[in-house]
Amino acid sequence: FQSKALRQITDAPWYVTNDQLHRDLNVLPVQEEIAEVSRRYRERLLGHENDLAGQLAIDNGKPRRLRKGHIVRFFHIFSIKLLKEKAFDCCSGDAE
Repeated sequence: FQSKALRQITDAPWYVTNDQLHRDLNVLPVQEEIAEVSRRYRERLLGHENDLAGQLAIDNGKPRRLRKGHIVRFFHIFSIKLLKEKAFDCCSGDAE
């Protein structure tokens, strides 16, 4: 998509290669830009004064995010617990 957009902006003829477009316009391809930003972010984390922030840059092979299912399950269990407490409070109040 990036190359198509550059071609339309510059009205480049068909025989101009994508590499030439990127080089002439001094624009990095998206993948290279992402790699560069990731590299700089990792360097900043490694040099951070907070040790916990520095540990985020260390790749130990484990994902560091919760899958959607875990979050949904947590809220589902939490809401059931609240409903049971409200039902218990409601019933215990009538008995007195």
